[in-house]
Formats: sequence, C-alpha cells, structure tokens
Amino acid sequence: MGFLKELNKYFLKYGEIAIKKTEIAAQMAKVKIDIKKREMEIEKIKIEIGDYVISRFEENEQISNDVIKFKIDSMNSFKQGIDELKNRFETLKNELVKSSSEISM
Repeated sequence: MGFLKELNKYFLKYGEIAIKKTEIAAQMAKVKIDIKKREMEIEKIKIEIGDYVISRFEENEQISNDVIKFKIDSMNSFKQGIDELKNRFETLKNELVKSSSEISM
C-alpha cells in the first residue's frame, strides 16, 4: 500500500506541474497573439500614412503635419504596448523554465 500512496503522491505532484506549465504556455500564446495584433495595427497605420501622403501629392495639396504626427503617436503607442507585452512574455518564459526545474527536484 505504501508504494501506491507514493505513486499517487507523485502523480498529483506532476499533474499539478503539468497544469501549471499548460496555463503558462496558454498565457504565452495569448501574449504572442496580442503582439501580432499590435504589429498588424502598426502596419495598417503605415499604409494609412502612405495613402494620405500619396493622395495629397496627387491632388497637389499640402501634407498636414498634424495628421502625420497623430498617426506616428498612435504607432508609438502600439510599439510601447509591444515592448510591455514582450517583457510579459519573457516573464512567462522564465516562469515556464522555473516550473521545468521543479520537476528535476
């Protein structure tokens, strides 16, 4: 009976570790998706700036610095968010590595 008790204890321990690792991996995937969404928003803004400049040039109209500045500020906001998400991803990655080292204990 002692063997089965020990076996059950180890199954529970490693089951908890597996669940924790799965949760961390899911959070990492969500962060990666959020990063990709923000990168796509930056690309969209770049296209909008390009379209704006081209249309103004074709119509021989002056390009508004305010419009460009607003778009660049939006891009910078997304870039800042990406940096924060990358930091979060690294934190999660370190947690995953830490939980992996718990197995070897």
